[in-house]
Amino acid sequence: MVKRPYGPADTSAQAVTRRLRATGSSDPDVLYAAREELAAPFQRHRTVCLLIIIAGTLVCLTIVLAPVGVPAVVFGVRHRRRSEQNLATIEAAHTQFIAALAPLAVDGARPARATASAIPERPQPNARAGTER
Repeated sequence: MVKRPYGPADTSAQAVTRRLRATGSSDPDVLYAAREELAAPFQRHRTVCLLIIIAGTLVCLTIVLAPVGVPAVVFGVRHRRRSEQNLATIEAAHTQFIAALAPLAVDGARPARATASAIPERPQPNARAGTER
């Protein structure tokens, strides 16, 4: 996600999936925390846009400042819709990622870790063999 001075950039499902995969965990709590971290800028921006809409509406009440208030309302509405679309994209990508992990958790098909007993031992060279003549 690109940092922008006037608000968060758009996000894609692929970016969300990469971010969730980067956590390195399949724990639902960890993935939920990552999703909330991704969604936080868009939730703040949505609230700021609501305040811009309200301020633009109040400015429009004064007839003289209506040329300033109307663009503010349009700006607020447009950016609020974009933030809501981004939040919906994050939610959908998170749901798809969790659904893709569900069969692995049910089947128990996690990759097996090598245990000490599962690692074959290499034959050690016989120290006596070299000394015997």
